[in-house]
Amino acid sequence: MNYKIITLPLLLLILASPLLSAKPSHENTQQEFLRALQEQVLIHDSAEALNTLQQLELSLKTLQASPTQQNLQRTQSLFTTFIIAWKAVETVYILGALDDSYIDHPRYIDYFHQTKESIPTQLEQALDSPKAIEKVLFKYSTKSINALEYLLFPDPQQSTEQKAIDTRRIEAAKIAVNNITFWLSEITQGYQSINIATAKSTAIISQVVNALIDSSYKLANWRVGEAAGLNKKYAGRPSAQRLEYPVSNTSFQAILSILKTHRKIINRDDAIDLLDIARMNNAESELIFIQKEIDQALDLLISIPQPLAEQIESQSFKTLYKQLDKIHNAYYFILIDALNLNATIIDADGD
Repeated sequence: MNYKIITLPLLLLILASPLLSAKPSHENTQQEFLRALQEQVLIHDSAEALNTLQQLELSLKTLQASPTQQNLQRTQSLFTTFIIAWKAVETVYILGALDDSYIDHPRYIDYFHQTKESIPTQLEQALDSPKAIEKVLFKYSTKSINALEYLLFPDPQQSTEQKAIDTRRIEAAKIAVNNITFWLSEITQGYQSINIATAKSTAIISQVVNALIDSSYKLANWRVGEAAGLNKKYAGRPSAQRLEYPVSNTSFQAILSILKTHRKIINRDDAIDLLDIARMNNAESELIFIQKEIDQALDLLISIPQPLAEQIESQSFKTLYKQLDKIHNAYYFILIDALNLNATIIDADGD
């Protein structure tokens, strides 16, 4: 009897102990979010992009050995697949914030909105030059994704089928793929080597949210607004040539991939996601609002007839721009404040 009297309070004390009854701490939840983000998004997406790029490289070799329209079309299809994968990496690129040595890696890969020079003009000069192709393609812009697009999808108004599969053109495309592979391999290895869950979690989460803010700005204003002539710089002067991928008609897939990447950062099944972080900060309603706006943007995009280049002056395209701008403002003016984070200044001169 004395044994029961002595141990009952002790048993109650043990059951009430924080070790057994307390809910996971805010810090633990943030670390779990970062761990899931690193494994399921950052590492997965960069590895997927690298894998599709390697398939594209093999397809180019096949095209070089047998320059048929069928092999060219397969290579073009793999280019589109790679763009979808690359946009997922680019959308939430935080490796440069984690390690300064990776800051410029995306700039060596993707030159959209970076250069005032004409990449097609530079490439045509290189293709027409009597010098070895590897000697004249010395600028990163001529070895970028944007250069690769032009090389694989020549302007139909000035190119014949033979030019589309010309050996020198294929060699130039291989050089571009090799350059992109080098930098993307480093990105993939970088994400695999850094354990972001052990870093200061609040600071990393702030970098993730700011990456989404930056992406949402560029999506609305550069990738849609400029082509439609809806921003201040090109007001009333729409041009399909300002789409990100005007030659290959891959802009639709790029925008779709960017929006889907935003969506999966916010809410993924069976993973601690940004919605869980918002919930712990009493900001669930704000993030659910943004999630619904992203879903609406996805519905709007899918409803627009293809090719997108023929729709830039349509009401649907203008509505899409307004919706994307709404998402950006929600991130910038609502979510940052709700999560008590600091917004970084968006660099509107580069990408």
